[in-house]
Amino acid sequence: MKNKIKYLTGYYLLLAVAKSIKILPIKFRYKFLHFLGIIAYYTVKKRRDITKKNIKLAFPELSKKEINEISKKSYINITTAFFEVFWLDDLKANIINLESIERGFKKGKGIILISMHYGNWEYGAYKLADIGLKFSGVARKLKNPYVNDYIDKLRSKNGLKIIPKGNGNKQIIRALLKNEILGLISDQYSRDVEVKFFGELTGAVEGPARLAKRYGSTIVTAYAQRINNEQFDFYISDEIIPEDIEDTEEFIKVNTQKMIENMEEIIKKDPTQWMWQHKRWKKTIKY
Repeated sequence: MKNKIKYLTGYYLLLAVAKSIKILPIKFRYKFLHFLGIIAYYTVKKRRDITKKNIKLAFPELSKKEINEISKKSYINITTAFFEVFWLDDLKANIINLESIERGFKKGKGIILISMHYGNWEYGAYKLADIGLKFSGVARKLKNPYVNDYIDKLRSKNGLKIIPKGNGNKQIIRALLKNEILGLISDQYSRDVEVKFFGELTGAVEGPARLAKRYGSTIVTAYAQRINNEQFDFYISDEIIPEDIEDTEEFIKVNTQKMIENMEEIIKKDPTQWMWQHKRWKKTIKY
């Protein structure tokens, strides 16, 4: 009962804040989100320290001032992306290389779309579903069940299917066998496979490579890069051709590294748009 009251209070408070922000004119809406992002940067010290350590590892040549600037802008982007889920219909995107998806569908074995916490990671999937493509996205459940259910409702109102992470293997397989798009956010730390990311050892999820090996699905990466406020360029890569390796575990190791290198190149384009707050280099950094 105590947890229920806590979760309901948090849910209604979040709704009140989100709806209050949404009624603001676009210009002031984003100015306020900028303000909230700066507040988060200064108040959440533990995550701020993690952020700076990660950026320093990835870009050792940067000055302290430059690291601080990237950190602040990353917080602003995360805060903005979180609240934008409440007005996904208001966002605009220029889709670049949609033909890559069309070519993948012609192969008939499903498409594994690898994304990451960059720009607005919610919007890309929403946009593809909005133009009529069959899309299933794997998402981690939020701790607050009321917030989780409400956000899933917002995500899926245009036909996007949400598969709960860790509890949706049958749905994942079904999506690929039905030649649909399966969206996987695959940039966070995992013990699955050892890789090098920005030149340092860490771990990565094996799911995309293992699924590609088993089902022969097309692999692409995609990300929605913020251009200004509610405007995005949504980039879809050409097919990532896996190295043809017979041994399954070696296939997973080599091709997961290939995918991670692809993510690294994307992040380098604009480091302020990636989520640096995660403990990404547990093998290298003492957090």
